[in-house]
Amino acid sequence: MNKYLAIDVGGTWLKAAVYMDGRLSREVRVASRMGEGDISGAIREAAGKLDLSGGVSGIGVATAGIVDYAGTGVVRAADHLKALCLSGWRDALERDFSAPCMLINDADAALIAARRLELVGGGDRTALLAVGTGLGCAVIRKCHRVRPGRMLPLVGSIRPPEGGFDRAVSAVGLSGGDLCGVFRRNPPELKTYLDRLIAVSRTVCILYNLDSVLLTGGLCSAAAIAGFDLEGMLNAGCCDPVPELGVPIRIKAAAGNLPLLGAGLLAEGAAWQGKKTPPSSRLATERPLFGDLELTSISPDRLAGMLNSAENDAAGCFAAALPGIAAAGGMIAERMKRGGRIVYLGAGTSGRLAAVDAVELPCTYGISEEDAVALVAGGNDDAALTIETDGEEDASSVPELLLLNLNENDTVIGISASGRAFFVNSGLNYAASRGALTVLISESAGSTVVCDLNIPLGSGSEIVAGSTRMKAGTATKKALNFISTIAMIKLGRTRKSRMVNMRMLNEKLRLRAGLMQK
Repeated sequence: MNKYLAIDVGGTWLKAAVYMDGRLSREVRVASRMGEGDISGAIREAAGKLDLSGGVSGIGVATAGIVDYAGTGVVRAADHLKALCLSGWRDALERDFSAPCMLINDADAALIAARRLELVGGGDRTALLAVGTGLGCAVIRKCHRVRPGRMLPLVGSIRPPEGGFDRAVSAVGLSGGDLCGVFRRNPPELKTYLDRLIAVSRTVCILYNLDSVLLTGGLCSAAAIAGFDLEGMLNAGCCDPVPELGVPIRIKAAAGNLPLLGAGLLAEGAAWQGKKTPPSSRLATERPLFGDLELTSISPDRLAGMLNSAENDAAGCFAAALPGIAAAGGMIAERMKRGGRIVYLGAGTSGRLAAVDAVELPCTYGISEEDAVALVAGGNDDAALTIETDGEEDASSVPELLLLNLNENDTVIGISASGRAFFVNSGLNYAASRGALTVLISESAGSTVVCDLNIPLGSGSEIVAGSTRMKAGTATKKALNFISTIAMIKLGRTRKSRMVNMRMLNEKLRLRAGLMQK
C-alpha cells in the first residue's frame, strides 16, 4: 500500500504525518527553523519520527505564503516567513525521498480537505477562513477556486482605518497564549472578538458574493478542546440577512489540521499525475500548411479563400473521429444517469472552448451547473481576459481536480491539440486513478497518456504554424458540441427535435418554449 508524506509548514512549527489509505497517521511536530532558513532540515527531522519504511510515493506541502501556480515554490511571504521563498528546498525533498513534491498554500490545502470531508459542497459559494496567528482565506464557487488575477484572496491584508483584518481576528491577540482558557472562561472580550469575526466573515461574503463561511485553524481547535460552541455562537450573532446579499450567511467551524490532510491528498495526487512529455516540433500543427509561403504578400480575398479551403479539408478528415465521438457521447450519458459529471480540462484556446461547452449545457439542457465543469489552466476567473503568461499548461491540474471529489461515474475530457499539455495529461492520469472515464481530444494520436478513449481529430498543419485556434480549434469545438449533444439526447434531455429542459432565462428562450408547445 502506497505511503504519502504530508507536511504543514508554519512560522513556528512544522507538522508532518503519513497519509495512507485515506487517513493520516499520528501527527509529529518540530520547530520549523524559519530563522535558520533550514526548512529541509526540519522536514528531515519530522520524517525521522514517522514510519516511512518502504519509502513514499508522493509529498504534499501546505505552507503559508503565495505559492506559484505550478506548486513548485513560494513566491511571496511575510517577513518572518521569508525562508519559505528560498530556492532549492523543494527540489532537495524530491531528491531525498525520490518522490514528486507539490506545494500549496495552507488555506487552499484546507479547502481540499474540507471538500473530501464534505464540509463544503462542490456547488457551494463558500470562503474558508483559517484563523490562527493571522487570517488565511480560500474561496470556492461553483466547483472552482476563486483566484482573481491568479492570486490568493488576501483578505487578511485588507486594512480598514481601525486596523487590518489579520490583526482584528488574530487568535494570538485574543488569548495572550491561553486560547483554550479564554473559551472556558468566556470573558466579555470574547463576545467583542466574535463580533469582529462575524463582521470580517460578512465582509468576505460581500466581496466574493458568497453565502457561507467555513472557519478552521487554531481558533476552532481550541474551542473544540474547551467544549465551546463556537459555531452556534457565531450563527446566533449573524442570523439577520446581510443587506448587500439579501440573505444571512451561514458559518461552520471545523477543528483539526485540515491543511495537513489536504497536503496528504495533494501528495497522493502528485504521485498519480504522471510525468511531463517534452514538446515536439514534429507535430503537424507546428508546421506551416504552405511551407515558407509569404502570407503578408497575399490579398485578403485570397487569404479568405485559403482559410476556407483549409477548414474544408480539415472537415473531411474529421469524419474519421466520429466513431470515437459517438462512443464518448454514449458512455458519458450512461455515467450521468448514475449521477456522474462531465469535467473538461484545457489550456489556452482548448480551455476556453471547454468553458464555452460547459457553461452552455445547464441553460440549454437544464442539467445542474455542478454537472458540467470546465477547468482552465491558470484559473477560470480571468480566462477570457488574459493570455498564458506563466506556463499554465505546464502546471498540474491535480489541485483543481481534488476539489471535485472525482468518482467512477464522472467523465474527464482533456483537450490538447498537441496531446502534451501537462495540465491536461496530469489530470487524465489522476482521474484514471479515481476510476473516472478519461477522454483525450487532440490533433493526432501522439500523446503518451493512456485514456479510455483517445480521439484524434486530424486537423493537420495550420496556415499560420502553431495557431491552433484555427483548424484545430474549429475541429475541437465541433467535437465537444457533438459529444455533449449526443450525451444530452441519450440522457433524455430532448423530445422529438426540441429541447425540453432548457431554462427560460430571456425573451428568446421563452418564445422558443412557446413554439415547443405547438
